[in-house]
Amino acid sequence: MQVQLAARAAFPDLAFGAATPEALVLLDGVAPKAGGEAGKPGCRHGTPWFVRRLGVHLLARLTDRSDRSIAECLADAIAETAALHGGRCDLADPAAPAAAVLAARLHGASLEYLLLGGPLLVLDTAGGPLSLRHGGVGRAGASPRVSETARTGFVRLDGLRALAALADGTDVADRKDGGGLLRRLAEGGAAAEPGVLLHAVC
Repeated sequence: MQVQLAARAAFPDLAFGAATPEALVLLDGVAPKAGGEAGKPGCRHGTPWFVRRLGVHLLARLTDRSDRSIAECLADAIAETAALHGGRCDLADPAAPAAAVLAARLHGASLEYLLLGGPLLVLDTAGGPLSLRHGGVGRAGASPRVSETARTGFVRLDGLRALAALADGTDVADRKDGGGLLRRLAEGGAAAEPGVLLHAVC
């Protein structure tokens, strides 16, 4: 895959996007709720800290653990990130960091994908544009078991030309504008497209 960060200059503080020629990761961090119960320490790390570390761990797992499913890679990354918090953080606190997740990687003759929460994956396939969304409100936090609720699947590479990852693709999903979006990206309009954080040509 040839991947570009389509909106680097406008990348939100709570989002993280990274890619290699074989995998990509997009996290959309959730702003924490105000405080937990009185007297609890909560989490001393912010959401930007969390999404960066979870994103890096997930990208590493996707590229070096082809024996693990994409959901298992997410579970491993969540566990590794949770271990970095240390004993001073209360990860059960409602204000603990969390993020919606989109991940994809080349796997044999297919693209394997994972969606958890709000991000949208738009695919340019031989049969026309395809928009994929988790459809739920799940978020990756401290529990690896949330990976079991993610939407996962495979798309054959022989019919896949390009894809776009959006942190918030509500407008595209509502207007069924996946095809128009991908055409504009192919023409070099990535930086002007709101919400588009990663664009790849397969």
